Amino acid sequence: MLRKTESLKRLDATNVHLNEEFMTILIRGLRYAYLIILKLDSCKLSGRLLELLVIALKFNMALRQLYLCDNGLHGSDCIQIETLLKFNSRLAFLDLSNNLIGDEGLYYVINGLTHQLHFGKNSKSKKGLESLILWNNKMTRCSATHINAAIKRSKTLKCLNIGSNTLMDDVIMDITDSLMENKVLLRLELQSTEITCYGASELARVLKVNNFIKILDLRNNPIYKLGLLSLTEAVKTNENVTEIIVDEKSKIKISNKIKIKYSELVKQLQSLCERNKELQKEKESASCNACGTDADEESDEKDDSIFGEDDFEELEEPQEELPSQYKRYMTWKI
Repeated sequence: MLRKTESLKRLDATNVHLNEEFMTILIRGLRYAYLIILKLDSCKLSGRLLELLVIALKFNMALRQLYLCDNGLHGSDCIQIETLLKFNSRLAFLDLSNNLIGDEGLYYVINGLTHQLHFGKNSKSKKGLESLILWNNKMTRCSATHINAAIKRSKTLKCLNIGSNTLMDDVIMDITDSLMENKVLLRLELQSTEITCYGASELARVLKVNNFIKILDLRNNPIYKLGLLSLTEAVKTNENVTEIIVDEKSKIKISNKIKIKYSELVKQLQSLCERNKELQKEKESASCNACGTDADEESDEKDDSIFGEDDFEELEEPQEELPSQYKRYMTWKI
């Protein structure tokens, strides 16, 4: 059914526990399915089941979003995620929230991200993963090297969520230089990562140099006045930052020489972000009136569309897009 139904774009199988027999049947359809979104949260897809899924999806030219939350994935399972990312560069969004990936598993995920293959000289598949969600995955400060590699080497990653992991200020210190040089990342989410004012001050230093990051989420971290003041000063000079999300009330109370109240700093920071939003709208409006729609933007919109005519052509004969050394993988049978 999945192979023949062109109108089915989204499949949500959350909380459906699949055994190997059912998975074998399902992946035969998934291999050439026209699905855009596939949700397999809480399906217990670790081990052999995940391996079967990856065999089906790594050459699927249609899939754009894949959700694998709450599946109990361990570090060893991430070898399959690495394979998926290396071969499927059409996948734009991957959610691995609430698993047990840890620092070891993160290595495989990032290695797949930074070594994605792009088939065909003129193929539109030359994009790569744009959003990676790693919320609550038992990652620690030891993952700093892998996170740094993702920020430094990925040419496509626009959104990175590494919240609810015990990263602390050490990770921020290690990734500061890469963040300063990065020209792709637009959104960085660091909720509940035990970042203090020192980490916030480092991020503020990044924002003074990096004009590409637009959204920074720092909620539920022990950040007080000093950290907020540093961020506020950075946003004053960086008009590209449109949203810095912090707690309305501080998680800690420390007496210091900064007389201004925490709540006033939050309002000031939000006000500056609102100013930047208005400035961005004015710039976009002026650009559209002066130049019209840019040809490259039109190409990107077509490529990001849910499903266009070019996608159907690729799906009908996906083997034609593969170099000869990879064609043997297309003959695998379950």
